[in-house]
Amino acid sequence: MQSNTKLALALGISAVLIAACDPVDAPLTGPPTALALSTMPTNPEGYPADDWVYLPASLDPDYRKYECTFGLGNGVSRNADSACQEKQWGKSEIYREQVRNLHTLGTPASAPCGGGPADFDGIRLCSHAWPDPTTPWGVPGGQGCVLVHPTWRCTA
Repeated sequence: MQSNTKLALALGISAVLIAACDPVDAPLTGPPTALALSTMPTNPEGYPADDWVYLPASLDPDYRKYECTFGLGNGVSRNADSACQEKQWGKSEIYREQVRNLHTLGTPASAPCGGGPADFDGIRLCSHAWPDPTTPWGVPGGQGCVLVHPTWRCTA
């Protein structure tokens, strides 16, 4: 019985600590791990695999180039130290953009910040020729991009 009490106490303390974390500075949806990816259904034909989307090598903190070609859309702008690296999936017209430190004046996507101004990092998938208007990651915006893995920092 004593080990069950210790286990219950440890789980209770862990739950309190997790609940105390600031959810705004954490990813809204974390990238799946390799194990989780192996159990996920395969994307429909014509779309990149989830591991290509969610598990790219991290942008080096010293990477300061902005090499992405798709527009940012209304209410989104670059900060002085924004970075973006773009990679095409095979010979398709689908691109993964890894973005760092973009700014929004407030969009529905910045709901974790009450829809207000925020800076964010993340992965965008972009194409002007999606196989279907609804992708496995959502409906692309006017620039042809879907934000699939944002991390928000509220600036208001």
